[in-house]
Amino acid sequence: MGVIGLVALVVLVIQGIGLFVHVMSTPDGQPAEVRLAVSGSGARQTGPFTTSGPWELHYTLDCANTEVREGAGGIEIALFEDENRKAAVVDDHGDHLDKRVRRTEAGTFTLAVRAPCPWTIQVTGP
Repeated sequence: MGVIGLVALVVLVIQGIGLFVHVMSTPDGQPAEVRLAVSGSGARQTGPFTTSGPWELHYTLDCANTEVREGAGGIEIALFEDENRKAAVVDDHGDHLDKRVRRTEAGTFTLAVRAPCPWTIQVTGP
């Protein structure tokens, strides 16, 4: 089987199982780079990330198998530039979250995250 046949087979398998892969691209069509990838539980300030234009924040939260009572999950994410709070980016409630938020700021930022359960964050952009 040639490369084209293998790619077609992989696409059919992915479509068959209903898997969706989201790839953000920059305005000029180039794939966006991962600017920040971090996970944790509880409250944490991330390290800095830099972006030159529109970017996407992908966050997950999973309260399964934790001591957090059902319905008490949620996540808050705030955007900081230098030491100054710039914006509340996420204030979401739920025990199992997997969402994306698009932002337009350019610069160097950190995120302040607060959640009672394990969470992940990935920032992609130019």
